[in-house]
Amino acid sequence: MAPVVASAGLVRADAAALPSFLPEMPPGIVPAVAGKTIVYSMGQMRIWALAPGYRLVKTHLVSGRYGNPPPGRYHVFSKSTSSFAVRKPEISWLYMVRFAKTPLGNNIGFHQIPLRCLPGKKCEPVQSEAELGQPRSSGCVRQKPSDARWMYNWADIGTMVIVTK
Repeated sequence: MAPVVASAGLVRADAAALPSFLPEMPPGIVPAVAGKTIVYSMGQMRIWALAPGYRLVKTHLVSGRYGNPPPGRYHVFSKSTSSFAVRKPEISWLYMVRFAKTPLGNNIGFHQIPLRCLPGKKCEPVQSEAELGQPRSSGCVRQKPSDARWMYNWADIGTMVIVTK
């Protein structure tokens, strides 16, 4: 059975035809994937990068925060090779791919595990790569350095991001 467009960019499809890695989607209803799409499951602390037609390109563990951002559909709106925490400038990260905002207007995005750099000391990651797959963030989605670099290069401005529980 071929997918049939339902409403609001959703597709009604035969569940057997859908990839098993699509998490927490209502049975038989999935987002239409017209271009690149990132699915981020807060419950599994994992992302899936999809090409059109639900073709899996890459998946990996991440560290985010339950409920932030709320489940929904977003789009990548900006990218930068480096960034820092405005309220804690000693915390910085590479490969920021922004897709949402907090209620206070702060950016939420995918990026490398942050580094804490204190004067006179060596910069240290705020978490280990072994902790990926666990919620460790205030809202952004942390990735190991090679995954963050890959995401930065793969995701274009406008890429759909689907956040699920």
